[in-house]
Amino acid sequence: MIGIHGILIIDKKTLMVQKGPYAIFPGGKPVSGETDEECLKREIKEELSGTEIEVGNYYNTFTGITPNSKVMLESRKYFYNLKGGLGEPSAEINRKMLVDSKNMDDLNLTVVSKKALDSLIKDNLID
Repeated sequence: MIGIHGILIIDKKTLMVQKGPYAIFPGGKPVSGETDEECLKREIKEELSGTEIEVGNYYNTFTGITPNSKVMLESRKYFYNLKGGLGEPSAEINRKMLVDSKNMDDLNLTVVSKKALDSLIKDNLID
């Protein structure tokens, strides 16, 4: 399964959302014929109530087993910037949060999200 997820860095922290019991990067699965950029724009607009973004550079791909469906996820991560304000979480999202090494251990992270956070810390992109 392919997933397209975004990385927004604010003050050496990254934005994550809580969906159900898990903290994840905003994003989701592309629909047929959709580019990675189109998917990320649509998913963030849906998850964070109308948030408009500009997709930046590709960061990396992380793989791991999803906690619910137990399938292999290939998550392509892209940096993005806000075009305006950051919207509030939609019905499918419990909350939004800024995450770094100081608070990540307090979250229920998926395998893929943990790998991505560790990489962002290693690359000195977040504290």
